[in-house]
Amino acid sequence: MFTPLTLITAALMAAPAAAQDAPEEPAPSEEAGEPTGYRDVELFDGGPTRMEDKRDYKRMIILGPTFFPMGAKLRYQRLLSDRLSVFVGGGYGTRKNWLFTDVDMTRYSMRFGVDLHPIGNGLHGFYVGPRVRYRSWSLSWENDEELPEYYSLSTFTADGVIGWRWVWDPGFSLGLGGGAGYSTMISEDTVDSEIVDLGVIEGTRFAGEFTLGWAF
Repeated sequence: MFTPLTLITAALMAAPAAAQDAPEEPAPSEEAGEPTGYRDVELFDGGPTRMEDKRDYKRMIILGPTFFPMGAKLRYQRLLSDRLSVFVGGGYGTRKNWLFTDVDMTRYSMRFGVDLHPIGNGLHGFYVGPRVRYRSWSLSWENDEELPEYYSLSTFTADGVIGWRWVWDPGFSLGLGGGAGYSTMISEDTVDSEIVDLGVIEGTRFAGEFTLGWAF
């Protein structure tokens, strides 16, 4: 005859045996095609290096300041494959009585670029690519006779940049890069053609990048 005490005792004795018979779940493995959060990538020495997988970050927004005059710039970058991304951006700034003078200045810019990611870990890691940029400045003031004066200038710049970008969970990113480029004036409109030294604007120049953004 079974009693409640007999049933409880039998259940306790069977539990360890059932636990031993239960199959263990295998740990995720790349050989089985399951994500582990890390992957092997090829760095500069040609050997495989274990790196956290960042390929799930497909897009990135970068916001930063502009200068001369102060303003803001925005950039949107999109990953097309593990090794290729494109971006487009623009900036705008305006200032009245710039640098404590009677000059009002406005500036806007547009930029487009392509990044190649040789190690194939998405937006994270080493990148190299071309950039093109259009910028325009306009200045206005009054002369000694209180008559309006103006000056406007537009430039086109092509750069080649190499750098490294870090992407940390949950999405904060930091990029550092440098290279060289060439800038040229494409239009100028003024009452005084000697107002700007074009030698400072046109020619070969250093191209640097420092970006803070959010990947998602």
